[in-house]
Amino acid sequence: VLGAAGMSVMFLSLNKGILRYLNMIRLLRLLKGLNNVESFQRICTTIWRMLTASRDVLVMNFLVVYVWSTAAVQLYGGELWQDNPKFAGKDMAYFSSNYEVFNFNDVPMSFVTLFFFTISSWLDPVVEVCSVLHATNDFKYLLSLSFMMSFYVVSPLLAFNVFTAFSIDVFCKVEEAQEDGDPDEVTQNLNKARGELARAGLVLHIGLTAELNKSKMYRSIFDDEANKQAEEIEIPPPK
Repeated sequence: VLGAAGMSVMFLSLNKGILRYLNMIRLLRLLKGLNNVESFQRICTTIWRMLTASRDVLVMNFLVVYVWSTAAVQLYGGELWQDNPKFAGKDMAYFSSNYEVFNFNDVPMSFVTLFFFTISSWLDPVVEVCSVLHATNDFKYLLSLSFMMSFYVVSPLLAFNVFTAFSIDVFCKVEEAQEDGDPDEVTQNLNKARGELARAGLVLHIGLTAELNKSKMYRSIFDDEANKQAEEIEIPPPK
């Protein structure tokens, strides 16, 4: 990295001040050293398996926030500014607490606002400032309240809680799989094939795909649920 930066300074007239920031890239070498730490490898493996197994739930959360974000731009876009005549004479916590960064002026900013809404469950200053845009006897006032309440129910209460609960289940299953020292039949056969190829001077490169990891995780979760339900059901003795 430093060699390439030095050549850039000499031949490409690169600002020398940038070298200090390029030097920070060398910190990435720490990741190479951390690959030899078993606990770090375990954490990375756990996070990767959780993300791959929870991909469908993550996509669902993204779509929920995106759909409401596009609707919010149409409802509140360009309205949340302090000198708006609709806010005249009103003391709004949205402005006094510097919440202006959370706005609906475009889809990206609307997405960020609703995402923060999701992870914090409720943003009362944002809801308050959006509700006072219209008179209480106006249809748009009811539409605004319906928008906020529907998003609160669909995203923080349903979609995000589903993701949280599912992530906890996946994490528990990953921990159980890592603590279980007995590999399954497929893993045993792959290890046997890898050993035979190693004796022949060859290397077998193989890894668990995201789809296979997700299928195994789903099967493990649903098998445990089925076993619990079977234990709770009292099977009557044969007559």
